[in-house]
Amino acid sequence: MTLPAVSRWLRLAGILAAYTAVLSASVALLAFNVADGKSLPLAAKIPIALAPMIPALLVIPWTMKNFRLMDEMQVRHQLEAIVAAAVTAAFLVMGYSFLEMVGLPRLPMSVVWCGMVGLWVTAIWVQRW
Repeated sequence: MTLPAVSRWLRLAGILAAYTAVLSASVALLAFNVADGKSLPLAAKIPIALAPMIPALLVIPWTMKNFRLMDEMQVRHQLEAIVAAAVTAAFLVMGYSFLEMVGLPRLPMSVVWCGMVGLWVTAIWVQRW
């Protein structure tokens, strides 16, 4: 791995470390508030809950820069994997929405997103195989 590549991955590690720290602080603040028996007003809970999104925003330019550094074949493979993941996720979400009508619990959007990322990674593995 070249030095610029190592530098890029270290930058991502720093972004993820910042995200983890802010997420941990946010969860701790919200959990401490509940355990204390007092309740913060909603106006205070919302920014605390959304605070981890600030360092998460840094993943967008990091991802775009890495995408632009790929050659044409890598870009094509990534695009095909993303399309396969999006279409498969749409199919699964539509099917699960029918199951919600018969009483299954609603899925949080974070579960859907993690599922789509898993499908994206799976599509990349299938392509390499």
